[in-house]
Amino acid sequence: MVIISVFGFLLGTLSNGMNAKAADTDLSKIFNYSTTLNSSTDYNSDEAIQMKLLLAEKGGIKAGDQIQITVGKDSTGNPGINLDQLQINSISSNDIFTVSTNSDVTPATITLTAKSGVDYDDLANAGVSIYLKPATTDVNSKGSVSYPININYIRGSQTAKIHDEQTLKVDNKKTNGGGTSDAIGHQIFGGLGGLTAPDGYIKEDPYQGNFYAYISPEAGATYQKNLLYWYTQNATIAWDQITLPIDEANVPDKLTWTITSNSKDNPFLSPATSKVYGFGNNTEALNSKYWTYDTKNSNANKLVFDLHDLRSNSAFKGSNINIPFAVKTNSVTDKFTVTSTVSNSDTKGAQADDMTVQMMYNSTIDAGFVPVLSVWDKTMTLSAARKMLFKDDNHDFNDVNTILSNFASATDNNSPHSTNTLDFANGYDYQTELAYDKIQAGKSYTFPIYAYNKSGSGPTKYATLNVTPDDLTKLDAEFVDVDGKTTFPNNDFTLEPTKTTGKGDVWDLTKILTFGTVPTGYHVATSSELGSGQIQPSVKWGTTASPVKVYVKKDSVTPVTPVTPVTPVTPVTPVNPVTPVNPVDPTPTPGPGQGNNIVAKGTVVYSLKKIYLYKNKTFNKHDRKAAYSSKPRVYRPMFVVTGYARSANGNLRYKVRDVNHLTKNRGKKGYITTRWAYIRPVYYQTKHSTVTVINPRGVNSYRYKNLTGKSRNYKQGTVLHVKGIVRHNLTTRYVLKNGKYITANRKLVTMGKQKQARYVKVKKAIYRYKDVNLSKRNKQAYFKKGTKIRIKNYDFSHANSVTKHGTLRYHIAGGYITGNSKYVKVIK
Repeated sequence: MVIISVFGFLLGTLSNGMNAKAADTDLSKIFNYSTTLNSSTDYNSDEAIQMKLLLAEKGGIKAGDQIQITVGKDSTGNPGINLDQLQINSISSNDIFTVSTNSDVTPATITLTAKSGVDYDDLANAGVSIYLKPATTDVNSKGSVSYPININYIRGSQTAKIHDEQTLKVDNKKTNGGGTSDAIGHQIFGGLGGLTAPDGYIKEDPYQGNFYAYISPEAGATYQKNLLYWYTQNATIAWDQITLPIDEANVPDKLTWTITSNSKDNPFLSPATSKVYGFGNNTEALNSKYWTYDTKNSNANKLVFDLHDLRSNSAFKGSNINIPFAVKTNSVTDKFTVTSTVSNSDTKGAQADDMTVQMMYNSTIDAGFVPVLSVWDKTMTLSAARKMLFKDDNHDFNDVNTILSNFASATDNNSPHSTNTLDFANGYDYQTELAYDKIQAGKSYTFPIYAYNKSGSGPTKYATLNVTPDDLTKLDAEFVDVDGKTTFPNNDFTLEPTKTTGKGDVWDLTKILTFGTVPTGYHVATSSELGSGQIQPSVKWGTTASPVKVYVKKDSVTPVTPVTPVTPVTPVTPVNPVTPVNPVDPTPTPGPGQGNNIVAKGTVVYSLKKIYLYKNKTFNKHDRKAAYSSKPRVYRPMFVVTGYARSANGNLRYKVRDVNHLTKNRGKKGYITTRWAYIRPVYYQTKHSTVTVINPRGVNSYRYKNLTGKSRNYKQGTVLHVKGIVRHNLTTRYVLKNGKYITANRKLVTMGKQKQARYVKVKKAIYRYKDVNLSKRNKQAYFKKGTKIRIKNYDFSHANSVTKHGTLRYHIAGGYITGNSKYVKVIK
C-alpha cells in the first residue's frame, strides 16, 4: 500500500446538539455524493473526473471509518485511474483523513481513513472533493475500455454502498484538432506548452503553468472544453493553436484571429504584450512581417491579431501557429468562458471552426491560494548529505520540512502569506530510501516533493540529491608486537574508504582487521596483554592519521618436557617454559546429530531457512527478539558467532551478533540454533576448480588476500577458474589462476558452472519498472506477448526485508521486469 497524502476535510461550522449513535447511523447516508463521471462518455488521460462528498449527518463520522473507492482493472492488470495523479481539494488547517492507494489488489483502491483524536460528534458540516485522471494503458490506447467504479463507506466489519456502481470509459486513441489537407485545425490547450507567458502572469511550470487537467463540459454546455486550474494565483494560463492545411493551395494568405474573454470581471493580463509564435519556436515570436496586434479593435477582454503573407513562405503548410494568453481572476470561485474565432476572407483558403472553453479552479469552497512550489537538485559529499538528513549519532532523521528545504521552497499569493509545509509525496518511503547505510557516494537519489497549506496542496515535483565521495585518503596500517621485539613489514596493509564511508564514520577493530592478516604465530593482543600507552585502534575517517597500529602478541609456546637422565647427571633445565594460555570459549563438543559441524568463535554464518533470534539460550516464543524469513541465497541473513551456550535441555546454541547492515535488525545480539539444516558457514572451506559469480552487483578481484588493491569487477554469471584457497582470519579467499584474490563468500559465488539466463520471451503482456520491487512503473515501457528481451542479470525483490522472501526479477535495459514463469520464459 502506498500512502499518498494527508489532507484536511473542508470544515464548516461546529454546532451543539444531540449526537447520532453509531447503531442508529445508516452508513450509506453519512455523505451526499455527486460526481461528473458520465458512464456513457469516453474520457482520455488529459481529462479529470470530480467526485464530491458532503457531510449529510452531524456526528456521523467515527474514528477509523473509511470511504473507499474501488477501481476496476483492464486485461493488462492496470487500474483505469492514475493513482499517482490524485488531487485532493482540501481547504482546512485540520488533518481529518489520511488518503492511501493500493494498486496491488483487484480492484485497486483509494481509501480515506478517519483519524483518531478528532471531535467528530460536533462536526456538523464538512466536505471533500477529489479529482481523478484516467490512466494510460496499452489496452485503452487502442480503443475504449470500461472500468467499474464503486464507492463504499466502511466501519469495522460493516460496509455500505454510497452509490451504485458506475462505469469509467477510457479511450486514449481519440485525438482532437490537427490540420488536414483542406481545413484549419483549431484547439485551445491549458498551460503554456513551453511558450512565453504574457506580462503579469507569475512564472510557474514552463509547460503546465498552473493548469491541472481538462474535465468534461457540463450537461447542455455550449463550450467544447472545461479547463481546470490550481489556485496558486489570480490568473489562468492557456494557449490557442491553429494548424494550417497540409495542402499548400489551401493555406490562406490572411487570417483575422480573435480571442475573447466573455466575462468583464475576467480581462486578459497585459493584452498588448501578447505575441504570436510559430515554426516550433516557443521562445521567440514569429517574424512581425507575418502578424500584427490590432490595437484599434482589441480591448481588455478581446485580443485581435491579423495574420498575413502566409502563402509567401511554404514552411507554413501543415505547421502550428500559437498564441499564449493569461486571464485575470478574482477568487477561487471564478468560472468563465473564452472564445476563439479565426476568420478567413480569402475565398481560396481553408476555414476554421470556432473554439470555446470554460476556465475554473479545482476548489469552489474557499478563496485561499495553494502553494507554488520551486525545486532544485543538490550535490553534496556523503558526510554533508548525512549531516543534512540526520540529527544525531543514532541516525534519527531531521524534520522532513527541514530536509526538503534544501531542495525546495514554497510560497503563495495569499495576503498575508500562509504557512507552507514541504513533504515527500506519492508514498515515497524516505526512511528506507535515504537510510544512513543505504546512501552511497557516486549515486543519485530522486524523490517527489509537494507543498501544502491550509488551503490545500499543490502539484508534485521532483528533486535529485547527487552524492559525491568525501575527500578521504587511504590510511596505512601495521601490526606491532606488544613486546616491541618484532616488526612485520610484509604484513603492512591499507585501509580504504568504501562508497558508504563518510567523513566522521568510525571503524572498530573488527572492521579494521578485515583489511589485514594477523602475522603467523601471533594473535591480536587482549586488553590485559597491552603495555603502557598501548591501545587497540579505531578509525574516525577524516580525523585519524596514518599509521594505524594494531597490537599483536606472540602465541604461547608449549614447554619442553625435561629429559630423564640414564645415569645420574644434572637434569636439563627446561628451555624458557611458558605457562599456556587457557583458551577463551573453546569450540564446544557437538551434541547428538550435530556431527562435526559446530563452527569456531568469530565465524560468519547465514541462515538457510526461517529462524528466530532469541533473548535467552533456552528458546521461548515470548523471548524472540527478531524473525528472519528464508531468503534467496544472495540475500540470506548473516551473523557473527561470538560465543556458545546450552539450553536447559542441553541443546547447544550460538551466541551471535546480527551483521546485516541494511536491515532493521542490524547490530542485534542474541542466540540462534546450531542445527546444520538451518545454519551454515558463509565462507567455503575447500577449493573448487571453478566458481560462478551470483551476486547481482558482481564480485571484485584484488591483488592482496586482505582484499585491498582492487583489480577488476566480474559481473554476475562470470565463471572463474580457481588455483587455490587461502585463509584470512576466519574467512577464506579463492586464488584465481591470474594470481588475484576473490572472496569465497557463498552469497557472492557458487561452486561450479552455473548457466546465466540471457534472454526471455514474454508469454503474457508485462511492463518495465524502475526498481527491483516493481513499485515504480515506466509508463511507456510495455512489452507485448512474444517480445524477446535481453537480460543484464537477475536479482530479487525486498533484498533487505527480514519478513519477505523476495521474488525473482530480471534486470534489463532501463529497469526491471518480473521473473514469474507465468509471464516470461527463459530462451537461448
